[in-house]
Amino acid sequence: MGVKVAEDVLPPQKQSPGLFSRLFLCWMFPLFYHGNQRDLEEVDLVPSRPCYDSKLVGDQLEQKWFEEEAQAKLEGREPSYPKVLFRTFFWSYVPGGLMQFGYITFRTLSPLLFAELLSYWTVDSTMTRTTATYYTVGMVACNWSAAYLNHQGNFYCQQFGMKLRIATSTLMFRKIMRMDNGSLGETTAGKVVNLLSNDLQRFDLAFLFLHYVWIIPLQLTAVCYLGYRQAGVAALIGLAALVVIALPMQGGLGRLLGTLRMKTAEKTDARIKIMSEVINGIQVIKMYAWEIPFEKVVGARRWEEMVVVRAATRIRAVFLGFMVFTERTALFLTIVTYVLLGNTVSATVIYPLQQFMAAAQVNITLILPMVLSFTAELFVSLRRVQEFLAMKDRSDLVIKNVSGGQKKMFRKSSSQSLGEAAVRPLSYQSKSSIFGSLNVIPPDLPRRRSMSYPGELAVEVRDVSCSWVGDANVLALKNVSVRLARGKLCAIIGAVGSGKSSFLQLLLKELPAASGTVSIFGKISYACQEAWLFPNTVRENILFGLPFEPEKYKRVCRVCALETDFKQFPYGDQTLVGERGVSLSGGQRARINLARSVYREADIYLLDDPLSAVDANVGRQLFEGCINGYLRGRTRVLVTHQIHFLKAADYIIVLNEGKVENMGTFEELANCKEFSTLLSPLQEGKDDNKSLSSTGGGDQKLARPQLMHS
Repeated sequence: MGVKVAEDVLPPQKQSPGLFSRLFLCWMFPLFYHGNQRDLEEVDLVPSRPCYDSKLVGDQLEQKWFEEEAQAKLEGREPSYPKVLFRTFFWSYVPGGLMQFGYITFRTLSPLLFAELLSYWTVDSTMTRTTATYYTVGMVACNWSAAYLNHQGNFYCQQFGMKLRIATSTLMFRKIMRMDNGSLGETTAGKVVNLLSNDLQRFDLAFLFLHYVWIIPLQLTAVCYLGYRQAGVAALIGLAALVVIALPMQGGLGRLLGTLRMKTAEKTDARIKIMSEVINGIQVIKMYAWEIPFEKVVGARRWEEMVVVRAATRIRAVFLGFMVFTERTALFLTIVTYVLLGNTVSATVIYPLQQFMAAAQVNITLILPMVLSFTAELFVSLRRVQEFLAMKDRSDLVIKNVSGGQKKMFRKSSSQSLGEAAVRPLSYQSKSSIFGSLNVIPPDLPRRRSMSYPGELAVEVRDVSCSWVGDANVLALKNVSVRLARGKLCAIIGAVGSGKSSFLQLLLKELPAASGTVSIFGKISYACQEAWLFPNTVRENILFGLPFEPEKYKRVCRVCALETDFKQFPYGDQTLVGERGVSLSGGQRARINLARSVYREADIYLLDDPLSAVDANVGRQLFEGCINGYLRGRTRVLVTHQIHFLKAADYIIVLNEGKVENMGTFEELANCKEFSTLLSPLQEGKDDNKSLSSTGGGDQKLARPQLMHS
């Protein structure tokens, strides 16, 4: 027992390193020690600094992006993401540049001390040993300071690139939460993964060397002056050769690399999109033995991608070759020119001159091409991120009063505490035209919080028309008007494609209303038609981030017919469901999906055909025990094809081609010819149930018609 308690006790959290530890990187020593003894664990790492917190940097960048969007809209231009990054994080990038400038300064001054030290060993030297010692100590101090500032500056700039990557990832995540369905349809998961993994990686590389854009010209000017003092015109000729050989060739190669980077990103997006489709449809592919054709399709996309990758790799190899070639050529031209001008070669001239050339050569032939290459790739990545952020948002998530510093959004401000239901629906407002402002709500129109409505209505839809594609000729819903009372069960029926799921998406604000108003008076919980699970335990999929309440949890699992399944699972509700619930049957996934919606406390439950994936007996248990039992007293909107449950509904809406064809109670609709046509299978079910009853197979406890296969 003592061992078990000891294992459950978490080690104390490490403290942030102090000033001395950060200055001399002493916090790395424990990592080296423990890493040599065993595998490193999360508890071995020091906590990150608060300035790199995703919420903090995400809030800063998001606010500046909203301001840029508003300003760009007033000026009639596209919002600029590089400008937003500059306004948000420029001053925090300056210290890294100062440290890198200090490194270049000390490295450039070191040859001067070396030249004076060499003169100590000349024949006619008058320098004392003490003076030579001072020059030696000065050289050591310069080299030590240069090395220290180089590592600290590079480390700081890499951390800055990481901060920008974190802030951009946070902004992209929040953008996905605000996108309308049209934008989501244009954005594949593969494209987002490519942006986060490949494009944002350019931040770490580009910002490591970006300061050299202004450091290198200053260093080149200083080297030209000092070299001229050391070797006269010959030094200028050598440096000119260095620049002439390096800049045109490697500058052109840098631009070419940027172009190839853009092509590589496009090819990678296409390949990942194909792979995602193959993985989603792998069962169908295996069933029809289509592995070889799809393997050829994926292979062709990969081959196209590798053609561009190989070309970029060859160009990068040329970069490294030019580094060695340029240095040797420039030094050779300098010495030849120095001799041809009638000068005598001596150690006090050649060695310092060689160090001047080496200091400039590394930055011109190696760092500068990398700056050009990484900067070109950075701007490609920034343009792709900007195109992603410029996609349309949902119309009820329009930002208001941005200049005042507050984000009047659909969700609460990130600085406020979020309760159980952080997202509250807001009513849509009327628009003068159907599609003139499909994705924008006029800022002068009032909005009201649905929870403050004191009446008996739960949902009110007035003259709403909407479209998934933004085309007035292709409407998903047409002039729909519905009023639903609190605590009632509303069933929505209709043929396939009649607009049932679109109606629920309208209530969820996922489908923007082009005309009319939608008012929701209460908190919403939603069970989608296609069960969605994430790779975790069954319990976590049901809780979905909510606190675990044992009694409530057991009751929800019982009414959702999951207790029997828990007994069959190897670890009960702690069994891992796998990616997208691949280890579960379709019925099990549907019931877990329904249990997640039921476990969340809400006023309105939107249930999109939750009974279609289960058999008749389980469907009856779900309807009796959950929808019309556990949820009784709550407003329920049930989309269903199981018409034998309609008698239990308080209200029925019949949709046809996006229009409300009829609505009312079961008794009111029973006399309608169209509704009678839909109920014809129900009569057949009654006859079947009578025959079952005569043989003892019926269930006499149910007053409504028995279940039948639809």
